[in-house]
This record gives sequence, C-alpha cells and structure tokens, in this order.
Amino acid sequence: MPVLRFVGRAIRRALALVLLVLIRYRRAALLAAGLLVVGFAAWTYTHAAPAPTTRMAPAGTVEATIQQVIQRADEEQAQALAAHNPAPMRDTATPSYYQSVALINQQLIDGGVTSIQLDKIEWGPISVSGDTATATAYETWTTTYANGVTDQYRDRNVYTLVRVNGRWLIQADDHPDQPTPTPSG
Repeated sequence: MPVLRFVGRAIRRALALVLLVLIRYRRAALLAAGLLVVGFAAWTYTHAAPAPTTRMAPAGTVEATIQQVIQRADEEQAQALAAHNPAPMRDTATPSYYQSVALINQQLIDGGVTSIQLDKIEWGPISVSGDTATATAYETWTTTYANGVTDQYRDRNVYTLVRVNGRWLIQADDHPDQPTPTPSG
C-alpha cells in the first residue's frame, strides 16, 4: 500500500506541475497543443486504412457478384457446421479451399463449437484482374460453444477468388490480423 500512496502522490504532483506550466505559459502551451493536434491529424490521415463500408457494390457489377459469393460462402459455412456436413460449401469454393474450410469446421466442432453466426460484413477494397479477384471483408462473427459461452469477434479477411466456367469461386481466405474475442456469456 505504501507504493500506491507514493504513485498517487507522484501523479498528483505531476498534474499540478502540468497545470502550473499551462497557467504560466498558456500561450506557448496552446501553441504546442495546437501543433500536436495538427501533427496527430496529419499522421492519422497519412496512415489510416481505407474505411470499410457495409454497403454492397452496385447491382450487376462484378464486385457485387464477388460480395454475394463471399456472403453466401459464410452463410454456407455456418449451415455446414450446424449440420456437421460440409457439402453446402461446395458451390462457392475451389476443391482445395473446400477441403481447408471443411477441416476448419471439423476443428471447431472438435473444440466444442456448436454454432457460428455471421453478424455483419463491412467491405474493403475489391480488385479484379481478368479471372482473378481479391476482396477484403471485415466480418463480425458470434461463436457459441457447447458450454453456453459465446464469443464475438471481428476479423479482417482477404479473399482470393477465381472465375471458373463463368462462376466466381473462393480459392483462399487469409486472416492477416488476429481476431479479438469478446466473451459475452
């Protein structure tokens, strides 16, 4: 407890010193604070990632078709996990991606997951080059476990899609960021 009192006194003294400096040198302090705010705003502007959006691309565009494939694939993955049957995921995936998602679902089931639910998709950039496309989606999922606990997390997904016989299929789904679970039950 003496350490806490010492830390508390040190914080109070530091705050008092800051206030004293602000009172005595308010013009310089206001100038410094203004420069800090401008500098921070400039840094944020130059380092900010493009803001995701929840809106769909205009209907009839290749981007809208890609968004629909990804959303349908997410819904099919949730259905496949609930039914303990990966078959619903075949129509939106290449054979290799299908195998990897089927394995992921089995690992989730083995880990006690009883259901997953897609809560929201926020769309990032989508780029198309011939028969290949990449799409960034920020997905919010709720996972329910056999013991009743639920986790909700938001995850950045970078999808790679290929066009096969006129249909877009997911070839890969990379997760460059770690999801941050938020227990809620």
